[in-house]
Amino acid sequence: MGRVAEALAEGLPVRYKARAERLLLGEGRAFALEVAYGGRRRGEREVVEADLFVLDVPLAPLLGLPLKVPEDAWGAFVVHGVLPFRAPPPYFRQNAREKPFAFLSLRPEGEKTAFALSLHTPSPSGRAFPRRSTGGSRPAGGDGPEPGEALLPGLREAELLLFGPPRTYARFAGRAWVGGFPQTHPFRFPRVRPFPNVFRVGEGVFPGQSVPAAALSGLRAARLALEALGLAGSGGEARPSFPPFP
Repeated sequence: MGRVAEALAEGLPVRYKARAERLLLGEGRAFALEVAYGGRRRGEREVVEADLFVLDVPLAPLLGLPLKVPEDAWGAFVVHGVLPFRAPPPYFRQNAREKPFAFLSLRPEGEKTAFALSLHTPSPSGRAFPRRSTGGSRPAGGDGPEPGEALLPGLREAELLLFGPPRTYARFAGRAWVGGFPQTHPFRFPRVRPFPNVFRVGEGVFPGQSVPAAALSGLRAARLALEALGLAGSGGEARPSFPPFP
């Protein structure tokens, strides 16, 4: 997953410690995004203008509306750490046979391995989400890596660097639940194109959860965006619901 992020950012300007707070609209379309900075630029704000917008965070908060949590939402407790050995492939492993469901991502670096262990449990309406709002660190040991031992023996030897409950996930992803909308029915998903020049991608739109599904949403958004800019034809496929971008 780290390499995916690096590939997406290659050749593009990236604003670090920046949070999208408001999508600015005019005449039925978006024209800018209001951004608030943290870190060394804490307190600074910027209005970023653009012709097209691609969103992988919930739209409602960007419009000043409350975010509704699905009744069948799931929460996650995530642990990031380093193993003192080079882990063998496969580099993504999961155990969905018992709760909490465990998902383990590995990235070998020399003779060590960076990992992310995500433990998913049902959390209806978000009521069971812990209130801790930021990640932290703690020494190795405890129960954190225990569910991951079945996925990778030796995980208990890890040096635990960072951990975060659902509230930490909300800080970075814009919502406290993980996995987007469960794939129960296509009509439960929000619109892919809420405004003529705004496109939604990721697990929060159809076809929903999983890396392949999120990737498909990105391919669809790219096709619609190119068509809106007049840079690509539909090739016989259905036209988007809005006219081409002027």
